[in-house]
Amino acid sequence: MENPLPPDSTQKPFPLNRILTIITIVSLALTVFFIYQNQQLQKKLDQIIQAQITPIPTLQVLIPPADPTANWKTYKNSSLGFELKYPPSVQIDKEMDDQYNRAALFKGGNLSFEVELRKIPEDFILDNYFFMDSPIKQKTILAGIPANVYEMPNGYCDGPSCSDPYIAIVAKKDSDLYAIIFYGDTQLSDDENQVLSTFKFMETPTIPSDWKTYTSAKYGYKFRYPSGLRVYGETESFVNLTYIPVCDPLVKSCLFIPSDMFKGTNFKGAGFGVSLLPSITSEKSCFTQQFKNDLGEKYINGYKFHLYADSGAAAGNQRSELVYLTFANRQCYQIIRRITTNSSDINAPSGTVNTFIEKEVESLENLLNQVLSTFILPPL
Repeated sequence: MENPLPPDSTQKPFPLNRILTIITIVSLALTVFFIYQNQQLQKKLDQIIQAQITPIPTLQVLIPPADPTANWKTYKNSSLGFELKYPPSVQIDKEMDDQYNRAALFKGGNLSFEVELRKIPEDFILDNYFFMDSPIKQKTILAGIPANVYEMPNGYCDGPSCSDPYIAIVAKKDSDLYAIIFYGDTQLSDDENQVLSTFKFMETPTIPSDWKTYTSAKYGYKFRYPSGLRVYGETESFVNLTYIPVCDPLVKSCLFIPSDMFKGTNFKGAGFGVSLLPSITSEKSCFTQQFKNDLGEKYINGYKFHLYADSGAAAGNQRSELVYLTFANRQCYQIIRRITTNSSDINAPSGTVNTFIEKEVESLENLLNQVLSTFILPPL
């Protein structure tokens, strides 16, 4: 019987380090796989959450550009029917509003310009108009209406000499031809363009057809007023109509506006009083009366008035007034527009008297301005 062969003593066991390497590789592969799967799952989860959230819009705050004319002065001329803004370095050089000239001139800094008006016939055609023999250079818009631009780079020549160069912007408004003329320029500067951008036409209030006309039989001046109001003559008593008289005792005529016009307010009355100051014999002394605030000059129907503001109070009553002075026909005329109110009406039950509000004040001032715009002095 043959003996079995003994085991091969040369066969080696599987190395342990290989086993560990395989285990490590498998573990790393599984780790990478799970990390990848987790990332994909997180992406899908984020997409689901994002789809369910309504995005909040971002508020866009628009900051408007600074207004280069913010610190400029404002010029208004209701008689000439326009307003504009001009730099602080510029001054009002002259105002004219009579049968020969209607204009406002401005000078100062690097600017010299004027606004002039002239009456035109109904059949006037702007495009056929030559300004100082100059044809139209181009068209533009002035205060919302068509306008023509005239340029004279060599000035206006008459005889052997020529004026400084100028640029004129001309527009037709109702029965007036407006010309804004910038002197000394061959092209408009930034400031001049800004002046043009602020130019506006002022609407002239229409006087109602049912207004009456008051004419002073003794002094010849006249004005119009609402038919529901009363004008007191110099021989009639009007001093005691209000606690603070709406017209001074020596006025020649007084238009009285009673408190009923604004019922339920602390408005007590207003007046439009016309006086003559016989002791004053010159324009200089006429224009240098003693009032609180000097507001400069204003033209009304061709007459130059000097304007002042004044105010006062007594026993809970107040007055605010505008004073107009003009020297014509060798006489000093004074017009006072006075508004009176009461801040402590102890006779009224609590809560029954309201303050005379800004809108009501504006309405009353507009009425008084309309009356003033109709004031006509007697001819020489």
